[in-house]
Amino acid sequence: MKNRALIVIMILGFSIDAQSAVSARADCRSECENQYESNIQMCSSLLNRGAKPDALEVCMINAERVYDTCLDECEDRNEAALTNDPKGSGSELTPAKR
Repeated sequence: MKNRALIVIMILGFSIDAQSAVSARADCRSECENQYESNIQMCSSLLNRGAKPDALEVCMINAERVYDTCLDECEDRNEAALTNDPKGSGSELTPAKR
């Protein structure tokens, strides 16, 4: 039960970190990579804190999923920037009607 609570807390932390990584700044991919490395280090530290190996596996899988999501969001932001669509919907801007 203790391991499950720890995993849930880590998952929530990952999702918040992923959102903040893609919410700003110039090098989105670099931010994703830095966060991924940090998450993997945190996962590795689970064993030192007495977590079972299956908890480590779940943590690593979640870290990878968050990384993939972060990269996808980077791509969405790049596409939105190319179409001048700040919301990232991918729709082209249309001229105003007169």
